[in-house]
Amino acid sequence: MAIEALARIAQEGESDAARVAAINALLDRGFGKPAQAITGEGGEGPVLAAITVNFVKPPPDDSAS
Repeated sequence: MAIEALARIAQEGESDAARVAAINALLDRGFGKPAQAITGEGGEGPVLAAITVNFVKPPPDDSAS
């Protein structure tokens, strides 16, 4: 429903600003937001960071026996 509303605004919005905002929102959701450089303290250049998520199977629940 939200995507349909954004598409409707992108096509039929009353102002250029509304249409551009709707188009940007659709593109961000469809393709992801563009990468943004993050500088370290003192502006010494980009900081590379990675977030890793590991899914692990919990141990068996021995209390059920």
